[in-house]
Amino acid sequence: MKIKIERPNADAAAQIFERYLHTELPIDEALVRELGGGDREKAVRAMIEVTVAQMYRIDDTNRFLESPTKVVTRRSSTSRISLRAR
Repeated sequence: MKIKIERPNADAAAQIFERYLHTELPIDEALVRELGGGDREKAVRAMIEVTVAQMYRIDDTNRFLESPTKVVTRRSSTSRISLRAR
């Protein structure tokens, strides 16, 4: 039996980050001021939003590996992908 697990979409990725990136973590206060105006909750939300936007951006700077059959982005590299060597 095979079980196929899809890669998370941007909303699901944000939910995953929300579980692990929270206000109780030691976050640089300068970063909290910069991203959240001193509000740790706003700073954490901004970190998650920026990270997810970067992960799911589709452009040449996010592409890092090409194969004869598909282009692999950083986002897709988080799952196991078998590629045939050239």
